[in-house]
Amino acid sequence: MRTARVALVAGTCITVLSSSLAVIAGPAQAAGDTRTVSYDGVTATVPADWPVTDLDGKTGCVRYDQHAVYLGTPTGSNCPAQLVGHVETLQLTGGHAVVTSGAEGLAAAVRRSVAPQSALDVAPAPAARTAIAARTVAGGVFHGLGFDTCAAPSAAAMTAWRTASPYGAANIYIGGTDSACAQANLTATWVAGVSAQGWTLIPTFVGLQAPGTGIGSMFSTNTTTAASQGKVAAINAARIMAGLGMAPHLGNPVYFDMEAYNTTKATTVAAVKAFTNAWTVELHAEGYVSGIYGSSASMMTNLVEWNGTSYNSPDDIWFAHWGTPSTPAHDSYIPDAMWANQQRIHQYQGGHNETYGGVTINIDNDALNGSVGNGAPPPDVTPPKASTTTLPTYTMGRTVLLGWHATDSGSGVASYDVRLADTTRAKHTWVQPTAWTGMTATSLSFTGGLGHSYCFQSRARDEAGNVSAWSAITCTSTPFDDHGFSINKSWKRITGTTFFNGTATITSKLNATATRRGVLLDRVGIIATRCPKCGTIGVYLSGKLLKKINLAGTPAARRVLFTMPGFKRRTATISVKVLTRGRSVQLDGLAISNN
Repeated sequence: MRTARVALVAGTCITVLSSSLAVIAGPAQAAGDTRTVSYDGVTATVPADWPVTDLDGKTGCVRYDQHAVYLGTPTGSNCPAQLVGHVETLQLTGGHAVVTSGAEGLAAAVRRSVAPQSALDVAPAPAARTAIAARTVAGGVFHGLGFDTCAAPSAAAMTAWRTASPYGAANIYIGGTDSACAQANLTATWVAGVSAQGWTLIPTFVGLQAPGTGIGSMFSTNTTTAASQGKVAAINAARIMAGLGMAPHLGNPVYFDMEAYNTTKATTVAAVKAFTNAWTVELHAEGYVSGIYGSSASMMTNLVEWNGTSYNSPDDIWFAHWGTPSTPAHDSYIPDAMWANQQRIHQYQGGHNETYGGVTINIDNDALNGSVGNGAPPPDVTPPKASTTTLPTYTMGRTVLLGWHATDSGSGVASYDVRLADTTRAKHTWVQPTAWTGMTATSLSFTGGLGHSYCFQSRARDEAGNVSAWSAITCTSTPFDDHGFSINKSWKRITGTTFFNGTATITSKLNATATRRGVLLDRVGIIATRCPKCGTIGVYLSGKLLKKINLAGTPAARRVLFTMPGFKRRTATISVKVLTRGRSVQLDGLAISNN
């Protein structure tokens, strides 16, 4: 578990002066002495014993847990993982003087001393309740290994670790009164980017600490005041989460970091109980899942005692118990039956360096089976897009081979529905056979009747239950065989396996005519035999010539489809007239389309 840290850690910063820095210090170093620091056009007066660190263009850490002056902005972070506490610090960068919240006196002094062209910023402090941002990143549950580090690594570092490390979850310290590191990388863009890489996130708020710990700022021993402070912490955490694009009502958790405290002191325990109870109540009101981080020997011990009482327990726990097996399922301080439904994270090892993909980060180790931010994809509310394979105008036979497909950017395609309409007649309806509902196949074979026109559509359903619109319509027609024509004695019916549907109607007499009356159509084709000595026919639509077709040709072939241009749909009579004398004409079928 983490140990308490004092506000000023001696010897942890080294003063490095760059060519752009001038430090003018007084002759003495007694209490109350000051020095003047100038950097990048900004001049400020600070206590003389504050160390000054030049971070510009270097890897470093802007720490809020100790008094210091930082010059410039580091290119990368090497912050220790285990930092808690928030005291007065100063960062001079980009022509600005940035002071931590709570350093009002320092801020006033800097305001009086900065150059006129410079600006003064105050590092983020808890603010009043604001409107919640639109939903973007959703939470869920993650089972696996994770890490936590004080400052959010760069997107490039997260990319390197996502590829090479064993971790799938990463803690982010979103803010709080006692947050200890500057978060130069932590923005809504960063959250969206690392979530897209596949990371799940553990949002953590480091607010006021338990009284008597000596860590940064502490909440009151008065339980009424402590409850009010816990509520404010939850409000501020919700505000920050929304700003990072991690919206409420979607399962996103926020864990409160409660460092170790004295469980034998009744006033401290009572204050912790009041504070954390209010944290959970208000966080739920804000729409978030409540989590609490703490030592197994203090925070978790008390949570176990309070569980099942009027106390509002957190939804998830994150317990620090170092040197124990890396499993969240069991801990000697916590009964297995409590927070047993994927509600635990275990921090099992403290700060140390690990390197993956050439990037070194100081981390604590965690084993997770609990709530995380973006542990599941955002709720899938987008339906798939379905398409049906385009069919030929005519299908040579009664069997139609139909295929379909769908794409889905969310949860994935689960099943398909297919429907058809027999458009042979003007009045028709869509029919969806039971067997064609909820299919996982992407093709089927349909057997229709001769001389029919059929249209098809498909739609898809994804794993989230979203249903696509019906696809674009695709249609085909099955031809009549030669029996679809009315003939006189000039024609003769013959049979043969090479003819369409096993029969043909033949003649060699000039002006022999075969007809089909009362046909609704918008396109027509003739199935006939081609041969070197075959004759010529004319195809007529209600007495008007559509096309002359010379059936002579090589090589000889049966069941040849001769098509004609389409026209406006109508009900008409189709006639085929022989235009040559003494030459064979073999009609095999009539293809009509009404699509």
